[in-house]
Amino acid sequence: MIWFRKYAALLLLCVGGALTFLPFPTALAGERTQEVVQLRVQPAPFTEESARARFGDSFIQLSYEGMAEFPDVREAVLGLMDRSGSRCVAPDEWHALLADRSVTDPEGVAYAFRDGLYQIASVEGGDDGPEGNLVCFEAVFLGAYDNLSWSPMVRLEANDLDGYPDVKAELERLASGPIPAEGGRDISPRRWRRFQHRELDDRGYWPHFVALDRLFSGVVKDESVQWSLQTPWLRQAAGAVGGVAMLLGLLMLVASYRAVAARPGIPISSAWFGVFCDVISLVGSSIFTVLAIDTLWVGPLGQSSLLGLNPDWPSTQPITGLHFISVPVFFVVIPLLALWFTSLSAQRIQVDGERVTSHGALGSRSIPWEGLERVHLREQRNPFAFSVGDSRSLQTALELEGADHSITINEPGSGKRKMQILDALIRHVPDAKKDLIKSLGGQW
Repeated sequence: MIWFRKYAALLLLCVGGALTFLPFPTALAGERTQEVVQLRVQPAPFTEESARARFGDSFIQLSYEGMAEFPDVREAVLGLMDRSGSRCVAPDEWHALLADRSVTDPEGVAYAFRDGLYQIASVEGGDDGPEGNLVCFEAVFLGAYDNLSWSPMVRLEANDLDGYPDVKAELERLASGPIPAEGGRDISPRRWRRFQHRELDDRGYWPHFVALDRLFSGVVKDESVQWSLQTPWLRQAAGAVGGVAMLLGLLMLVASYRAVAARPGIPISSAWFGVFCDVISLVGSSIFTVLAIDTLWVGPLGQSSLLGLNPDWPSTQPITGLHFISVPVFFVVIPLLALWFTSLSAQRIQVDGERVTSHGALGSRSIPWEGLERVHLREQRNPFAFSVGDSRSLQTALELEGADHSITINEPGSGKRKMQILDALIRHVPDAKKDLIKSLGGQW
Protein backbone atom coordinates (compact mmCIF):
# COMPACT_ATOMS: atom_id res chain seq x y z
CA MET A 1 0.00 0.00 0.00
CA ILE A 2 1.22 3.47 -0.91
CA TRP A 3 -0.05 4.85 2.39
CA PHE A 4 2.03 2.41 4.43
CA ARG A 5 5.15 3.26 2.44
CA LYS A 6 4.53 6.96 2.94
CA TYR A 7 3.82 6.52 6.65
CA ALA A 8 6.90 4.34 7.20
CA ALA A 9 9.06 6.86 5.35
CA LEU A 10 7.55 9.71 7.38
CA LEU A 11 8.16 7.84 10.62
CA LEU A 12 11.78 7.03 9.77
CA LEU A 13 12.51 10.62 8.72
CA CYS A 14 10.91 12.11 11.86
CA VAL A 15 12.49 9.68 14.31
CA GLY A 16 15.84 9.87 12.55
CA GLY A 17 15.83 13.65 12.59
CA ALA A 18 14.86 13.74 16.28
CA LEU A 19 17.62 11.30 17.27
CA THR A 20 20.16 13.25 15.24
CA PHE A 21 19.45 16.71 16.57
CA LEU A 22 18.20 16.17 20.16
CA PRO A 23 20.84 17.16 22.78
CA PHE A 24 21.31 13.84 24.57
CA PRO A 25 23.38 14.23 27.78
CA THR A 26 26.79 12.74 28.49
CA ALA A 27 25.64 11.35 31.85
CA LEU A 28 22.43 9.82 33.17
CA ALA A 29 21.19 9.80 36.75
CA GLY A 30 18.06 8.65 38.48
CA GLU A 31 16.48 6.69 41.27
CA ARG A 32 15.43 3.08 41.34
CA THR A 33 13.81 0.83 43.91
CA GLN A 34 15.40 -2.37 45.09
CA GLU A 35 14.57 -4.94 47.75
CA VAL A 36 16.88 -5.18 50.76
CA VAL A 37 16.84 -7.23 53.92
CA GLN A 38 16.71 -5.15 57.10
CA LEU A 39 17.68 -6.87 60.36
CA ARG A 40 17.50 -5.52 63.89
CA VAL A 41 19.38 -6.98 66.84
CA GLN A 42 18.42 -6.39 70.48
CA PRO A 43 19.41 -7.97 73.78
CA ALA A 44 18.07 -11.46 74.43
CA PRO A 45 14.44 -11.34 75.61
CA PHE A 46 13.54 -11.75 79.25
CA THR A 47 11.99 -15.02 80.29
CA GLU A 48 9.95 -15.78 83.37
CA GLU A 49 13.04 -17.39 84.87
CA SER A 50 15.35 -14.44 84.21
CA ALA A 51 12.71 -11.91 85.30
CA ARG A 52 12.14 -13.68 88.63
CA ALA A 53 15.86 -14.01 89.15
CA ARG A 54 16.23 -10.24 88.75
CA PHE A 55 13.11 -8.95 90.48
CA GLY A 56 12.10 -11.79 92.78
CA ASP A 57 8.66 -11.36 94.33
CA SER A 58 8.39 -7.92 92.70
CA PHE A 59 7.67 -9.64 89.36
CA ILE A 60 4.08 -10.27 88.22
CA GLN A 61 2.53 -11.41 84.95
CA LEU A 62 -0.46 -9.66 83.42
CA SER A 63 -2.70 -10.76 80.59
CA TYR A 64 -5.51 -9.15 78.68
CA GLU A 65 -8.00 -11.77 79.75
CA GLY A 66 -6.84 -11.66 83.35
CA MET A 67 -7.63 -7.95 83.67
CA ALA A 68 -11.24 -8.16 82.48
CA GLU A 69 -12.39 -6.86 85.91
CA PHE A 70 -10.06 -3.86 85.62
CA PRO A 71 -10.82 -2.33 82.18
CA ASP A 72 -9.40 1.11 83.03
CA VAL A 73 -6.04 -0.33 84.09
CA ARG A 74 -6.06 -2.73 81.11
CA GLU A 75 -6.43 0.14 78.64
CA ALA A 76 -3.57 1.99 80.36
CA VAL A 77 -1.31 -1.07 80.10
CA LEU A 78 -2.25 -1.52 76.44
CA GLY A 79 -1.36 2.11 75.76
CA LEU A 80 2.15 1.58 77.13
CA MET A 81 3.02 -1.47 75.04
CA ASP A 82 6.63 -1.47 73.74
CA ARG A 83 7.43 1.94 75.21
CA SER A 84 7.88 3.90 78.41
CA GLY A 85 5.37 6.47 79.62
CA SER A 86 2.77 7.32 82.21
CA ARG A 87 -0.96 6.76 82.54
CA CYS A 88 -3.66 7.72 85.04
CA VAL A 89 -6.35 5.28 86.16
CA ALA A 90 -9.27 5.12 88.56
CA PRO A 91 -8.02 4.52 92.11
CA ASP A 92 -10.55 1.80 92.95
CA GLU A 93 -9.46 -0.37 89.97
CA TRP A 94 -5.79 0.30 90.69
CA HIS A 95 -5.98 -0.79 94.32
CA ALA A 96 -8.21 -3.76 93.46
CA LEU A 97 -5.61 -5.00 90.92
CA LEU A 98 -2.78 -4.61 93.45
CA ALA A 99 -4.78 -6.53 96.05
CA ASP A 100 -5.57 -9.26 93.51
CA ARG A 101 -1.82 -9.64 92.77
CA SER A 102 -0.83 -9.36 96.47
CA VAL A 103 1.22 -6.21 95.81
CA THR A 104 1.60 -3.82 98.73
CA ASP A 105 4.10 -1.33 97.27
CA PRO A 106 3.76 -0.94 93.46
CA GLU A 107 6.92 1.14 93.01
CA GLY A 108 9.68 -1.05 91.59
CA VAL A 109 7.29 -3.82 90.58
CA ALA A 110 8.08 -5.40 87.20
CA TYR A 111 5.22 -6.73 85.13
CA ALA A 112 5.20 -8.79 81.95
CA PHE A 113 2.45 -8.04 79.46
CA ARG A 114 2.29 -9.87 76.13
CA ASP A 115 5.82 -9.67 74.64
CA GLY A 116 7.25 -6.86 76.79
CA LEU A 117 8.65 -6.45 80.32
CA TYR A 118 8.00 -3.18 82.20
CA GLN A 119 8.87 -1.73 85.60
CA ILE A 120 6.74 0.72 87.55
CA ALA A 121 9.07 3.63 88.38
CA SER A 122 6.69 5.81 90.38
CA VAL A 123 3.07 6.10 91.54
CA GLU A 124 1.37 9.27 92.69
CA GLY A 125 -2.07 10.77 92.97
CA GLY A 126 -3.31 12.83 90.04
CA ASP A 127 -5.65 15.78 89.52
CA ASP A 128 -9.35 15.56 90.21
CA GLY A 129 -11.23 13.76 87.46
CA PRO A 130 -14.84 12.79 86.80
CA GLU A 131 -14.43 9.77 89.10
CA GLY A 132 -12.50 11.49 91.85
CA ASN A 133 -8.72 11.56 92.41
CA LEU A 134 -6.80 9.55 89.78
CA VAL A 135 -3.76 7.42 90.39
CA CYS A 136 -0.95 8.05 87.90
CA PHE A 137 1.87 5.59 87.39
CA GLU A 138 5.00 5.75 85.25
CA ALA A 139 6.21 2.54 83.56
CA VAL A 140 9.65 1.98 82.02
CA PHE A 141 9.99 -0.48 79.15
CA LEU A 142 12.81 -2.89 80.02
CA GLY A 143 12.87 -5.03 76.89
CA ALA A 144 11.28 -7.94 75.07
CA TYR A 145 9.72 -10.77 77.03
CA ASP A 146 9.33 -14.34 75.79
CA ASN A 147 5.78 -14.87 76.97
CA LEU A 148 4.98 -18.57 76.72
CA SER A 149 1.28 -17.98 77.39
CA TRP A 150 0.96 -15.22 74.78
CA SER A 151 3.19 -15.87 71.74
CA PRO A 152 6.36 -17.87 72.38
CA MET A 153 9.33 -16.65 70.37
CA VAL A 154 11.11 -18.90 67.89
CA ARG A 155 14.47 -20.01 69.25
CA LEU A 156 17.16 -21.23 66.88
CA GLU A 157 20.38 -23.00 67.76
CA ALA A 158 23.61 -22.42 65.88
CA ASN A 159 23.23 -25.66 63.93
CA ASP A 160 19.74 -24.55 62.78
CA LEU A 161 21.48 -21.79 60.83
CA ASP A 162 23.96 -24.02 59.01
CA GLY A 163 21.68 -24.32 55.99
CA TYR A 164 21.71 -20.54 55.52
CA PRO A 165 25.40 -19.50 55.48
CA ASP A 166 24.87 -15.86 54.45
CA VAL A 167 22.12 -15.39 57.08
CA LYS A 168 24.27 -17.06 59.74
CA ALA A 169 27.30 -14.91 58.90
CA GLU A 170 25.28 -11.70 59.18
CA LEU A 171 23.65 -12.77 62.46
CA GLU A 172 27.05 -13.60 63.94
CA ARG A 173 28.41 -10.22 62.84
CA LEU A 174 25.47 -8.35 64.41
CA ALA A 175 25.61 -10.46 67.60
CA SER A 176 29.27 -9.59 68.15
CA GLY A 177 28.77 -5.82 67.76
CA PRO A 178 26.98 -3.09 69.68
CA ILE A 179 23.36 -3.52 70.67
CA PRO A 180 20.92 -2.40 69.39
CA ALA A 181 22.07 -2.33 65.75
CA GLU A 182 20.81 -2.84 62.22
CA GLY A 183 22.15 -4.68 59.19
CA GLY A 184 21.27 -7.43 56.76
CA ARG A 185 21.75 -5.73 53.40
CA ASP A 186 24.28 -8.38 52.34
CA ILE A 187 21.61 -11.08 52.54
CA SER A 188 19.76 -11.97 49.37
CA PRO A 189 16.00 -11.17 49.73
CA ARG A 190 15.21 -14.51 48.09
CA ARG A 191 17.33 -16.42 50.62
CA TRP A 192 15.87 -14.45 53.52
CA ARG A 193 12.34 -15.31 52.42
CA ARG A 194 13.30 -18.97 52.23
CA PHE A 195 14.79 -18.78 55.76
CA GLN A 196 11.76 -16.93 57.08
CA HIS A 197 9.29 -19.35 55.52
CA ARG A 198 11.07 -22.48 56.74
CA GLU A 199 12.28 -21.43 60.18
CA LEU A 200 10.07 -18.55 61.33
CA ASP A 201 6.75 -19.61 59.81
CA ASP A 202 6.22 -16.02 58.50
CA ARG A 203 5.20 -14.72 61.91
CA GLY A 204 4.20 -11.06 61.67
CA TYR A 205 5.57 -8.21 59.62
CA TRP A 206 8.82 -8.11 61.64
CA PRO A 207 9.12 -11.76 62.74
CA HIS A 208 11.13 -12.10 65.95
CA PHE A 209 13.44 -14.99 66.74
CA VAL A 210 16.13 -15.71 69.29
CA ALA A 211 19.55 -16.91 68.17
CA LEU A 212 23.13 -16.56 69.37
CA ASP A 213 21.80 -15.18 72.69
CA ARG A 214 20.27 -12.19 70.90
CA LEU A 215 16.80 -11.17 69.76
CA PHE A 216 16.58 -10.61 66.01
CA SER A 217 13.82 -9.32 63.78
CA GLY A 218 13.92 -8.87 60.02
CA VAL A 219 11.91 -7.87 56.99
CA VAL A 220 12.35 -7.32 53.25
CA LYS A 221 11.80 -3.66 52.38
CA ASP A 222 11.87 -1.53 49.23
CA GLU A 223 14.68 0.98 49.25
CA SER A 224 15.31 3.88 46.86
CA VAL A 225 18.80 3.87 45.40
CA GLN A 226 20.42 6.69 43.46
CA TRP A 227 22.27 5.65 40.32
CA SER A 228 24.38 7.39 37.68
CA LEU A 229 25.88 6.34 34.37
CA GLN A 230 28.43 8.12 32.20
CA THR A 231 27.22 8.16 28.58
CA PRO A 232 29.70 10.13 26.45
CA TRP A 233 28.80 7.82 23.56
CA LEU A 234 25.04 8.39 23.70
CA ARG A 235 24.85 11.43 21.42
CA GLN A 236 27.10 9.82 18.80
CA ALA A 237 25.12 6.57 18.92
CA ALA A 238 21.79 8.41 18.62
CA GLY A 239 23.17 10.44 15.72
CA ALA A 240 24.37 7.30 13.92
CA VAL A 241 21.03 5.52 14.37
CA GLY A 242 19.20 8.69 13.34
CA GLY A 243 21.30 9.09 10.23
CA VAL A 244 20.59 5.52 9.12
CA ALA A 245 16.86 6.00 9.82
CA MET A 246 16.77 9.22 7.77
CA LEU A 247 18.57 7.54 4.85
CA LEU A 248 16.12 4.61 4.90
CA GLY A 249 13.19 7.00 5.15
CA LEU A 250 14.43 9.04 2.20
CA LEU A 251 14.87 5.90 0.10
CA MET A 252 11.35 4.70 0.99
CA LEU A 253 9.91 8.12 0.14
CA VAL A 254 11.60 8.14 -3.27
CA ALA A 255 10.39 4.57 -3.85
CA SER A 256 6.83 5.66 -3.03
CA TYR A 257 7.04 8.47 -5.60
CA ARG A 258 8.21 6.00 -8.21
CA ALA A 259 5.41 3.58 -7.30
CA VAL A 260 2.82 6.33 -7.69
CA ALA A 261 4.30 7.42 -11.04
CA ALA A 262 4.24 3.81 -12.29
CA ARG A 263 0.52 3.46 -11.71
CA PRO A 264 -1.71 3.56 -14.78
CA GLY A 265 -4.47 6.09 -15.22
CA ILE A 266 -5.04 9.83 -14.87
CA PRO A 267 -3.31 11.43 -11.84
CA ILE A 268 -5.57 13.48 -9.58
CA SER A 269 -2.75 15.86 -8.69
CA SER A 270 0.72 16.72 -9.86
CA ALA A 271 3.84 15.12 -8.43
CA TRP A 272 4.78 18.44 -6.83
CA PHE A 273 1.54 18.50 -4.89
CA GLY A 274 2.50 15.14 -3.41
CA VAL A 275 5.88 16.56 -2.41
CA PHE A 276 4.16 19.58 -0.86
CA CYS A 277 1.83 17.33 1.18
CA ASP A 278 4.77 15.26 2.38
CA VAL A 279 6.68 18.37 3.46
CA ILE A 280 3.66 19.61 5.46
CA SER A 281 3.28 16.16 7.04
CA LEU A 282 6.99 16.00 7.82
CA VAL A 283 7.09 19.42 9.52
CA GLY A 284 4.02 18.76 11.69
CA SER A 285 4.98 15.19 12.52
CA SER A 286 8.56 16.12 13.44
CA ILE A 287 7.36 18.42 16.22
CA PHE A 288 5.26 15.75 17.89
CA THR A 289 7.84 13.02 17.27
CA VAL A 290 10.40 15.08 19.20
CA LEU A 291 7.86 15.56 22.00
CA ALA A 292 7.00 11.83 22.02
CA ILE A 293 10.68 10.89 22.35
CA ASP A 294 11.07 13.46 25.12
CA THR A 295 8.00 11.95 26.83
CA LEU A 296 9.67 8.53 26.81
CA TRP A 297 12.83 10.17 28.12
CA VAL A 298 11.24 11.95 31.10
CA GLY A 299 8.53 9.35 31.82
CA PRO A 300 9.69 5.72 31.88
CA LEU A 301 13.40 6.67 31.92
CA GLY A 302 12.94 9.37 34.57
CA GLN A 303 15.45 11.82 33.05
CA SER A 304 15.36 15.60 32.74
CA SER A 305 13.60 16.91 29.64
CA LEU A 306 15.87 17.15 26.59
CA LEU A 307 13.89 20.23 25.55
CA GLY A 308 14.04 21.92 28.94
CA LEU A 309 10.30 21.52 29.53
CA ASN A 310 9.02 21.73 33.10
CA PRO A 311 5.69 20.32 34.33
CA ASP A 312 2.72 22.69 34.46
CA TRP A 313 1.58 21.20 37.77
CA PRO A 314 3.86 19.60 40.39
CA SER A 315 1.49 16.63 40.65
CA THR A 316 2.24 15.68 37.03
CA GLN A 317 6.01 15.78 37.41
CA PRO A 318 7.84 15.26 35.14
CA ILE A 319 5.11 15.12 32.43
CA THR A 320 3.93 18.44 30.93
CA GLY A 321 0.81 19.20 28.93
CA LEU A 322 2.81 19.05 25.69
CA HIS A 323 4.17 15.65 26.69
CA PHE A 324 0.67 14.47 27.45
CA ILE A 325 -0.80 15.33 24.04
CA SER A 326 2.25 14.18 22.05
CA VAL A 327 1.58 10.46 22.59
CA PRO A 328 -1.97 10.30 21.10
CA VAL A 329 -0.89 12.65 18.31
CA PHE A 330 2.10 10.46 17.47
CA PHE A 331 0.14 7.19 17.46
CA VAL A 332 -3.23 8.40 16.09
CA VAL A 333 -3.13 11.79 14.41
CA ILE A 334 0.10 11.32 12.42
CA PRO A 335 -1.05 8.06 10.73
CA LEU A 336 -4.40 9.65 9.88
CA LEU A 337 -2.65 12.75 8.57
CA ALA A 338 -0.41 10.61 6.36
CA LEU A 339 -3.44 8.69 5.10
CA TRP A 340 -5.35 11.89 4.30
CA PHE A 341 -2.52 13.55 2.39
CA THR A 342 -1.67 10.35 0.55
CA SER A 343 -5.28 9.91 -0.56
CA LEU A 344 -5.25 13.45 -1.96
CA SER A 345 -1.91 13.22 -3.76
CA ALA A 346 -1.43 9.60 -4.85
CA GLN A 347 -4.77 8.70 -6.43
CA ARG A 348 -4.98 7.77 -10.13
CA ILE A 349 -8.13 6.98 -12.09
CA GLN A 350 -8.03 4.31 -14.81
CA VAL A 351 -10.99 4.12 -17.20
CA ASP A 352 -11.47 1.55 -19.95
CA GLY A 353 -14.34 -0.18 -21.73
CA GLU A 354 -14.94 -2.65 -18.89
CA ARG A 355 -14.58 -0.78 -15.62
CA VAL A 356 -13.49 2.27 -13.65
CA THR A 357 -10.51 1.65 -11.34
CA SER A 358 -9.26 3.90 -8.55
CA HIS A 359 -5.63 3.37 -7.51
CA GLY A 360 -5.64 5.03 -4.08
CA ALA A 361 -3.75 5.24 -0.83
CA LEU A 362 -5.01 1.89 0.46
CA GLY A 363 -4.89 -0.03 -2.80
CA SER A 364 -6.99 -0.35 -5.92
CA ARG A 365 -10.76 -0.64 -6.22
CA SER A 366 -12.86 -1.16 -9.38
CA ILE A 367 -16.49 -0.92 -10.43
CA PRO A 368 -17.54 -2.62 -13.69
CA TRP A 369 -19.76 -0.54 -15.95
CA GLU A 370 -22.60 -3.04 -15.71
CA GLY A 371 -22.55 -2.70 -11.89
CA LEU A 372 -22.62 1.11 -11.87
CA GLU A 373 -25.89 2.35 -10.32
CA ARG A 374 -25.40 5.98 -9.35
CA VAL A 375 -23.01 8.88 -9.99
CA HIS A 376 -23.16 12.01 -7.84
CA LEU A 377 -21.06 14.74 -6.25
CA ARG A 378 -20.33 14.81 -2.51
CA GLU A 379 -18.98 17.78 -0.63
CA GLN A 380 -16.33 16.90 1.97
CA ARG A 381 -16.02 19.08 5.05
CA ASN A 382 -12.94 19.88 7.07
CA PRO A 383 -12.29 16.79 9.26
CA PHE A 384 -10.21 18.87 11.70
CA ALA A 385 -12.93 21.45 12.37
CA PHE A 386 -14.31 21.13 15.91
CA SER A 387 -17.20 23.56 15.50
CA VAL A 388 -20.58 22.09 14.65
CA GLY A 389 -21.42 25.15 12.60
CA ASP A 390 -18.22 25.03 10.55
CA SER A 391 -19.19 25.11 6.87
CA ARG A 392 -15.75 25.14 5.25
CA SER A 393 -15.52 22.72 2.34
CA LEU A 394 -12.30 20.94 1.49
CA GLN A 395 -13.31 19.46 -1.82
CA THR A 396 -16.18 18.19 -3.95
CA ALA A 397 -15.58 14.50 -4.62
CA LEU A 398 -17.12 12.44 -7.39
CA GLU A 399 -18.85 9.29 -6.12
CA LEU A 400 -19.44 6.24 -8.33
CA GLU A 401 -21.71 3.80 -6.52
CA GLY A 402 -22.16 0.15 -7.43
CA ALA A 403 -24.17 -2.70 -6.02
CA ASP A 404 -21.43 -3.83 -3.64
CA HIS A 405 -19.19 -0.83 -3.11
CA SER A 406 -18.35 2.65 -4.34
CA ILE A 407 -15.39 4.64 -5.64
CA THR A 408 -14.54 8.15 -4.47
CA ILE A 409 -12.65 10.29 -6.97
CA ASN A 410 -11.01 13.18 -5.17
CA GLU A 411 -11.39 16.60 -6.72
CA PRO A 412 -8.36 17.31 -8.96
CA GLY A 413 -6.32 20.40 -8.35
CA SER A 414 -6.89 21.75 -11.85
CA GLY A 415 -9.80 22.02 -14.27
CA LYS A 416 -7.70 20.30 -16.95
CA ARG A 417 -7.52 17.06 -14.95
CA LYS A 418 -11.24 17.25 -14.18
CA MET A 419 -11.96 17.42 -17.92
CA GLN A 420 -9.59 14.50 -18.58
CA ILE A 421 -11.45 12.32 -16.08
CA LEU A 422 -14.91 13.36 -17.28
CA ASP A 423 -13.94 12.88 -20.94
CA ALA A 424 -12.58 9.40 -20.16
CA LEU A 425 -15.79 8.48 -18.33
CA ILE A 426 -18.00 9.76 -21.16
CA ARG A 427 -15.84 8.10 -23.80
CA HIS A 428 -15.92 4.62 -22.24
CA VAL A 429 -19.26 4.50 -20.49
CA PRO A 430 -21.80 2.20 -22.20
CA ASP A 431 -24.74 3.90 -23.89
CA ALA A 432 -27.12 2.52 -21.28
CA LYS A 433 -25.20 4.34 -18.54
CA LYS A 434 -24.45 7.64 -20.29
CA ASP A 435 -27.29 9.43 -18.50
CA LEU A 436 -25.55 8.77 -15.18
CA ILE A 437 -22.50 10.71 -16.30
CA LYS A 438 -24.40 13.43 -18.11
CA SER A 439 -26.50 14.03 -15.01
CA LEU A 440 -23.53 15.86 -13.52
CA GLY A 441 -24.41 18.65 -15.90
CA GLY A 442 -21.04 20.36 -15.66
CA GLN A 443 -21.39 20.81 -11.89
CA TRP A 444 -17.96 19.37 -11.07
